[in-house]
Amino acid sequence: MLRTYRRLLCRSFPFNEEGQELIDSRNNLGVVTLSPLLCALRSSSLEEFWDELEKATSIAKDALMFRIERFDTVTSDAAPILYQNGSLNVDLKKGEKVSEVFKDGFSSVSLGFLGLHECVVQLTGKAPYDCKDSYNLQMDILKFLDDKAKQWKKETGYGFSTYSTPNESTSLRLVRLYKEKYGEIKGVTDHVYLTNSFHVFPEKNMNAFDKIDFEAPFIKHSSGGFVTTVDMPNLSKNTDAHEALVDYAYDRVPYFLINQPVDECYKCGFEGEMKGTSEGYTCPECGNNEAGTMCCIRRVSGYICEPDARPLNPAKQNEVINRVKHV
Repeated sequence: MLRTYRRLLCRSFPFNEEGQELIDSRNNLGVVTLSPLLCALRSSSLEEFWDELEKATSIAKDALMFRIERFDTVTSDAAPILYQNGSLNVDLKKGEKVSEVFKDGFSSVSLGFLGLHECVVQLTGKAPYDCKDSYNLQMDILKFLDDKAKQWKKETGYGFSTYSTPNESTSLRLVRLYKEKYGEIKGVTDHVYLTNSFHVFPEKNMNAFDKIDFEAPFIKHSSGGFVTTVDMPNLSKNTDAHEALVDYAYDRVPYFLINQPVDECYKCGFEGEMKGTSEGYTCPECGNNEAGTMCCIRRVSGYICEPDARPLNPAKQNEVINRVKHV
């Protein structure tokens, strides 16, 4: 059996025991996303929060082990192209169990998380970029999750890791449920999405360099995958600024994206940034809002899409149109 694996998970950054990135990568068995915010909403004190988080991680582990155990009876015949003919870069024989492929840490098992910003605001009343205690608490929560993943990896031999979940439909659903049960809480449930992983709240006015500096320290506790992004105006005519951002991020964050609009209206020829609303996108020059007669490019959860052609869910659309430019 070949021991070479192809990366199958977007933004996945697998590491070996020495902390070195595995460039040749591996596969992933899936993600179970945990919401620390729910633990905070259920708690009346910080002590209760840690108890709730302990319970939540235990449930998450059970869910992840269930996923793993489902492979115990699966043989390579279930997907010959994947397991027998090299798509997964393994060469199993007919009837050979596939579970062996995923052992010894070569397959990541992802403990996802989202909404650390809202969680900390609920617990302290202050955003982590405005208060040192809130910042430290956000770091402690992520370290707690990372320590759990490392513990499970040691116990089982499977590659448990913390994964900065690029939440989409989950974000919309959770906020709706939390608002129904706990009401509208300022800075917590008063927007229709949860902030991605450990990121800065998308509507926070902050320059790009400060955002990179804020998020970089959290990466060490996100071994399963992460991304740092900044939103900018179109930099096609300001390549020096583009290069300065890349240079600054290069030694600070391993995975970095610059979001910038590259929109075009096919009716009037406008090139710039379309005006986004909850209903879609409109050309600021001629008012065109017909899908198929314009091109809007946006980065949503780590990938590029055309929301005018394939609309986003309300949570992600709201997040995208309310993102501030980090200038």
